[in-house]
Amino acid sequence: MNQQREMSKRQVRRQEIRRKEARGRWLGIGMITVGALFFAFVIIWPNVRPVAAIQTVPANPRPQADANHMGDPDAPVSIVEYSDYQCPFCERFSTLTEPSIVEQYVSTGKVYFTYRSAGNWVSRNIGGGKTESEDSAMAAYCAGEQNKYWEMHDMLFANVIGEDVGSFTVRRLNSIAEATGLDMTQYEECFSSEKFREQVDQDLEDAVRAGVNGTPSFVVSYVDASGQEVSQLIEGAQPFDVFQQAIETAWQLQENDRYLRKKRTRATIPVSFFDGPFIREPACPGARSPAARHRQPPVCDPPDAACSKCCSRVPLPCSR
Repeated sequence: MNQQREMSKRQVRRQEIRRKEARGRWLGIGMITVGALFFAFVIIWPNVRPVAAIQTVPANPRPQADANHMGDPDAPVSIVEYSDYQCPFCERFSTLTEPSIVEQYVSTGKVYFTYRSAGNWVSRNIGGGKTESEDSAMAAYCAGEQNKYWEMHDMLFANVIGEDVGSFTVRRLNSIAEATGLDMTQYEECFSSEKFREQVDQDLEDAVRAGVNGTPSFVVSYVDASGQEVSQLIEGAQPFDVFQQAIETAWQLQENDRYLRKKRTRATIPVSFFDGPFIREPACPGARSPAARHRQPPVCDPPDAACSKCCSRVPLPCSR
């Protein structure tokens, strides 16, 4: 009797063990299935989920547009913008300030304007490992191959829905490109091959070299009588009057240089005499201090060798 009871208990334990093993197997299978479904969702969903609606914008042709440039290449003043299509302040400049610059200075032949990316600036700063900033920049350069750079430029800014939240996935960039009127076969071949990868990387390198710390940033420059590029960095989406002052100052300084070339005068005044923020070589060591120059004409000492090395904005004699 006791033996039968013992055997019965063993059978019960075996059945419990089998039930636990079965539950463990089903639980394992369930976890594997859920994991596989989640992985498939992460991989497949971005390629099948609906693309956010594309906003269209009216055509806004730029004067003498050539890829990412506009204006006369021989204009006395040059502006290079370092920007990011995900940057809200860059969009603000594009819609509020750029049109006035184009109307008053680019279309009149005074400014040559260039738009450059800042690489993967916003996406890199967010740190999520995404590439929407550089992908949108490459998309714009690909549009430039079809003479629609500025059309794509405007469409990209019009279709930002946030930073690294899917504004510029590959599928949405395709939709924006199609809405812009691009030849999609040519565009997709350009984009998928990363044809402008080196250009975008170079944009970032040049932005850092120019001292850019954020987007948008602008390098306003002109070439002086000696062939030296004189530049000023403007940071942020500044109002139009900030750019107007920088452009007018640069234009006036270059006009003074032209006057000097005609006069063949080599006396010296540094830019500080004009209260300008432009960066250039310092004045000759023997010249008077900047404060003194506001009160009387600068004087170079000694009068011969030192003065001959100076570059003036207006013809001023060296003392003898």
